[in-house]
Amino acid sequence: MLNHGLLLPGWSLFAFLVLLLGVTGECLADEIRLRWDAVDDERVALYQVHFGISRGVHTDWVNTDETSVVISQLAAGQVYFFAVRACVESALSCSGFSNEVGTRIPRTDLIGVYHPSMSGGTFWLDVTGNDTWDNGDWISGGFGSADALPIVGDWNGDGFDEIGVYYPNSGWWYLDNNDDGIWTDGTDRAFGFGGGTDSLPVAGDWNGDGFDEIGVYYPGEGWWYLDNNDDGIWTDGTDRAFGFGGGTDSLPVAGDWNGDGFDEIGIYYPSSGWWYLDGNGDGHWDSVEDTSALFGSMGDRPTAGHWAP
Repeated sequence: MLNHGLLLPGWSLFAFLVLLLGVTGECLADEIRLRWDAVDDERVALYQVHFGISRGVHTDWVNTDETSVVISQLAAGQVYFFAVRACVESALSCSGFSNEVGTRIPRTDLIGVYHPSMSGGTFWLDVTGNDTWDNGDWISGGFGSADALPIVGDWNGDGFDEIGVYYPNSGWWYLDNNDDGIWTDGTDRAFGFGGGTDSLPVAGDWNGDGFDEIGVYYPGEGWWYLDNNDDGIWTDGTDRAFGFGGGTDSLPVAGDWNGDGFDEIGIYYPSSGWWYLDGNGDGHWDSVEDTSALFGSMGDRPTAGHWAP
């Protein structure tokens, strides 16, 4: 990495970054806008914005003499981490880093359906994004069966979602890790996690590594079990279990409610249309930091994503 010189006397960590996601062109979610407060020091000639895909590891940077910058050509679906430092002319000497801020670059989600009884389980996906079926769209070669529940997530970290199925009776998962629509020994992933006729599958990036991990939710008890280390088995001290929600009519959702680059959990009640989102990601309801909302009506099903404004 570039040697940025010594910390100037009297300089310290400065203002926390405020991130605003930007969308440019024809729904291209490949850029982010960062803004920070100016450092009140006449020696400041420029700011360096450092970023990378691992926490604390900044492989790229840009210089600016403004207190905001737009960084483009970022990978949709990837988590990036940003920090800023103030520098003298030519960056011969710089301040310490600001607080690091992480966020996932939004991607455009597309629709699809799962036919549980067709060819042993078949996904039909609108990969062309025109909301109609045509020759450019994709059918899996048979993945799952009639008693499987569909689940999708970015299993391999390529910025795209892949398909998968979960069998609640046995607790077995089958994930199409290489994204070819068929089961491939040695490449795709199968493991047992959860189980029980009342269990429901959920997927999200629980640890901020840019990959989606699996989890199960038991609506009767309101208990969640998340495979935080992504090894497909329950690991005490590493994976996460907590009670949030509950009720036989509750349904699980997951999304990055607070923009920190991690997915958090939530509950939707189709009988009433009420949502309860774990905004601070601690697995418990906090009336100040978490969110409740009335959106929907009886019989609706939940979905979450980064919608274009």
